[in-house]
Amino acid sequence: HVSEVEKICFLLVILSCTMVRTEYGLASMDWRGKEERDTLERKKEVLEGQMEEGKLLKERIQMRNGLDGEYFSHYFGGEKRKNFDKYLRCKERLCIEIREVEEMIRIC
Repeated sequence: HVSEVEKICFLLVILSCTMVRTEYGLASMDWRGKEERDTLERKKEVLEGQMEEGKLLKERIQMRNGLDGEYFSHYFGGEKRKNFDKYLRCKERLCIEIREVEEMIRIC
């Protein structure tokens, strides 16, 4: 479960960064012809669809997290569940920060 949370976070951050670069490319008006603009617009449409799918996956993982948390509470107690939930949130935040730093390094 933890690896799924990590993977979906990485996926959403990557898609988000790619979307920003694509939108920047469209807004810059620095294209080399109509074909390049059309390519960027198609890429943006595909990315928007992928983002929606990624968000849906994340919602499903979070729903399952609630079920897993109930089992966790039942067998290990409420305090351990709180620790597990805190661990997942921390893991998610760190995944996002890692990708953001990697993206900044890539840009520089």
